Amino acid sequence: LWRKEYEGKSAKRQKAAAYNMSVGYEMQDQMEEALQWIRRAIQLAKPETTEHIMMNLYEQELQQRLGGMQRLQMQTKRLNE
Repeated sequence: LWRKEYEGKSAKRQKAAAYNMSVGYEMQDQMEEALQWIRRAIQLAKPETTEHIMMNLYEQELQQRLGGMQRLQMQTKRLNE
């Protein structure tokens, strides 16, 4: 559904669809995909708006979660050796 909206002509719908795709991938712990989609949404948002700022903050949160997941995987791997 969101992919179809993203491929539409309306920039506003594309932005919303990209944001929703990002949230969906985050919920599935697929942080790299989530980051790709939030970056697409950020590109469609008007700079210096509250929406743009909030999306940038969300991107930072996703980056932190990805880093945390990578550290956890590394620690788990060491425990299993």
